[in-house]
Amino acid sequence: MAEFRRARPEDLEAAVAVWERARWDARQPHMVERMQYTHEGNLQHFRDVVMRDCEVWLAVAGEAVAGFLALGPMKVDLLHVDPGWQGRGVGTLLMDRAERLRPIH
Repeated sequence: MAEFRRARPEDLEAAVAVWERARWDARQPHMVERMQYTHEGNLQHFRDVVMRDCEVWLAVAGEAVAGFLALGPMKVDLLHVDPGWQGRGVGTLLMDRAERLRPIH
């Protein structure tokens, strides 16, 4: 099962790869061609916005990033699980981590 750790700058590519695969996988095939996101734009946004403004946690299994959680000051901003890891409890574990780090009162 996955272990958790804080994301580091060198995790940027792996986290963005999960983000892209999860977003593309969730779209209908006819919608993919209409999306305007580029890999370079995703890297820039994740580095300059997500990693700057959020506390980013990775679910890591061996060398693979199975999913990530981006926590803002009060809420979950992003939570994505790599499609190959979906249905295996990674999302639930990430949400459990979020609830421990940002308890709802």
